[in-house]
Amino acid sequence: MCGNRTCVFSDINDRLPATAVMMLDSMLPNSKMSREDTARAYADMLAWLQDNRSWVFPAGATSHCLVHEKQCAAFPCVDESEGPALQPEGEVPEPSQKRLRRRLFQSDSESAPVPRKKLLVNMAGTTCCGWSSVGKGLHFADPSERPHAIWVTERRRRAEMDLEDVVFSECTTRYPVQEKLGVLQETHEILSIVINPMALGWPVRRNRLFACALNRQSVAWMGPGQEDLLPHFLKFCGADLMLTGDVFLVAPMSEVCEAENAMASRRGFRVAGTDRVLSMSQIYAPGMLNRYHGYEEARAALLESGEVSGESWFADLDQTLGAGTSTPGQVLPSALTHFTIHSWAAKRMVLNKEVYLAHGYNTYPEATRWPIPFQAQDHVLSLSSSSQKQLVGNGWHLPTMASWIFYVLAHTVKINREASIEPEKTLLRRGGSSLGGLTRGRSSLSLGSPSDVCDSQETLSLGADC
Repeated sequence: MCGNRTCVFSDINDRLPATAVMMLDSMLPNSKMSREDTARAYADMLAWLQDNRSWVFPAGATSHCLVHEKQCAAFPCVDESEGPALQPEGEVPEPSQKRLRRRLFQSDSESAPVPRKKLLVNMAGTTCCGWSSVGKGLHFADPSERPHAIWVTERRRRAEMDLEDVVFSECTTRYPVQEKLGVLQETHEILSIVINPMALGWPVRRNRLFACALNRQSVAWMGPGQEDLLPHFLKFCGADLMLTGDVFLVAPMSEVCEAENAMASRRGFRVAGTDRVLSMSQIYAPGMLNRYHGYEEARAALLESGEVSGESWFADLDQTLGAGTSTPGQVLPSALTHFTIHSWAAKRMVLNKEVYLAHGYNTYPEATRWPIPFQAQDHVLSLSSSSQKQLVGNGWHLPTMASWIFYVLAHTVKINREASIEPEKTLLRRGGSSLGGLTRGRSSLSLGSPSDVCDSQETLSLGADC
């Protein structure tokens, strides 16, 4: 953020010192290398970044900004967070019964200053090029290994400098989270789930892996272990699927006609006005029509067998039935980087803005009755239709990501080494962080053991300001 305008950085390499960029460039594999040698070259790149992270990732890193056309701070909140404000003695009122839950882990000593440090969070839509089912499947030999190596090493370094507390990431379900985030094992606790928006009541297919990494030195996990994580998450955020994808078909007819006319004009058909007079053969290419008939036959068979009912049905006409990665049905199929989704009930294609709405972007506030629209909508709509599709295909399903963030933060506490540890020990007996990396000085507590002796220098606190 600079001058009330959000910064946009194009390349994560830009925030590295020039010497580091030159070194990484020299380590790039060439096109003649085998897949194994290419993967080894990228692994060496990660190892070099890890070994040199102390100078490659300074606290005040800058990066070229596309909005301001200059070097902007990559982490503008560093200056605010490095010197946490301490609340002076006498300004902390005695907690009332109503506020007791918020102040549960705060120090009982009125003379002890209470740190009010912000919770610093990094969020990433981790690149999936090497792991996606629609990609080349190069895995650790994919060129995306370089930016991923930079990103994950930066997370480790910023945790070591106490400049980052929590990391959230999202990727394809094929992303090997334990291997890809393995370098964070010493500094972070890593948790992940695989979830679909349909499990939260959203009629959209988009199975994704959601992960978080918690800095062991600054926050502690109070939720269940990895094996119990998904069912526990669903107890809070799960919902029965009661709707079909038709709930997102809210575009005015003028927008539908405009989109259909644009499709038809690319095929040589031009129609004036806003009346829907175009046929499917004028709007869709021959290949799309062939796929439509294939989906229609499958739908008819399912209707006859009673597996589906009603007219609600969606299919991506860019994908061949049984051969593509998009599943037809009564909910919107997963949005890939290109798609043409057709609705049987509405007898038309689903507009890009409606697909964005289905992914949680409020493109139609008049229909959702939520007054705050998608803030980047004007910019997104200025792009070509193919670019709009690529962005949403590579983007997050916002309600699912928001649910994951809410769940993680609701089960995470900030560590305050000036409060009593006793309440946390009670919680930790039920599961959560082992906090093995918290011991400092002569203290060597084993949290959750009845024999533990409280050390005033080794404590936890529910971060009320989190």
